[in-house]
Amino acid sequence: MTNKAWYPIKVKGGQEEKVKLRIEATLQEKGIEKMVDDILVPFQRVYTVQAGKKIIKKRYFAYIVILADFQKNNKLRELIQQVQGVRGYISAAGWGGTHEPTPLEKEEVDIMLGNEVTVDTLDEDVKKNFKEGEKVEITNGVLKGKLAIIRKLDSNRKKLEATIQIFGKETKTELNFSQVKKL
Repeated sequence: MTNKAWYPIKVKGGQEEKVKLRIEATLQEKGIEKMVDDILVPFQRVYTVQAGKKIIKKRYFAYIVILADFQKNNKLRELIQQVQGVRGYISAAGWGGTHEPTPLEKEEVDIMLGNEVTVDTLDEDVKKNFKEGEKVEITNGVLKGKLAIIRKLDSNRKKLEATIQIFGKETKTELNFSQVKKL
C-alpha cells in the first residue's frame, strides 16, 4: 500500500519554476525520479475589486506541491530539503527545514488543482458589490465620469453590460468590472 500524498513546500518567492526544475534535476541525477509522481507549481490569479479598481494577486505564491511518500522515505525528504531555493516543508506547526511535512487534505488539493468548481474571488466581489439595475459611475476610458445602469453581469468575461444616456437616448455599452465603481 502506498502513502503517496500531496505535500506543500515553501520555496523562494518568484523562483517556483526554477526550484521545481532543480528538484527534478536532482532526482534524475540520483536516479530516484520515480519516487516522486509529480511536482506542480500551483498558480492562480485572484482578482478583487477595491474602490472600483481591479487588483490582481497571486494565490499560492512561493509554494510548490509534490506528490510523493514522505512517510516512508526520510532520505527523499532530506534530499529535496537540500535543493537550492527550498525553504522548508509546511506542517501543522508552521514551515521550515526541521518540520515534519504534513500532507494536504483532499479538498485543499481539489481547490489548488482546479478539480472542483470554485467561485472566483472577483465573481464573489461582483455579486456583493454590483447588481443588475444598479447605477454606477464609470471611472476610466472615454466615458469617464458618466453614470450607467447595469443591465447584465458577465462574471466569466469579467465584464458588464450597461446603458448610458447619450443625447437623451439610452445607449448600450460593455465595460470591464475595473472601469466602474458604486455610487
